[in-house]
Amino acid sequence: MASVLFFLYLLVQLHILSYILSGMALFFLLFLLLLLLLLVVLFLFLLLLFLLLFLFLFGKTWIPKMPRFGRRHREVLL
Repeated sequence: MASVLFFLYLLVQLHILSYILSGMALFFLLFLLLLLLLLVVLFLFLLLLFLLLFLFLFGKTWIPKMPRFGRRHREVLL
């Protein structure tokens, strides 16, 4: 028990414990940043997938058709 207390005393006196904790906090913040980036990429991917699905399902009615100017579609011009 005394050796454990002496070890903790040395860690506190030499500021090793603060370095270890700051390193752990840095890795934790890096992990949170990576997780946030992954969530943003997943959200953008799902948004793109939804947009492509919407265009695939409703593209024929959503995009207006251009009138054709041929011999058979002369009544469009009149």
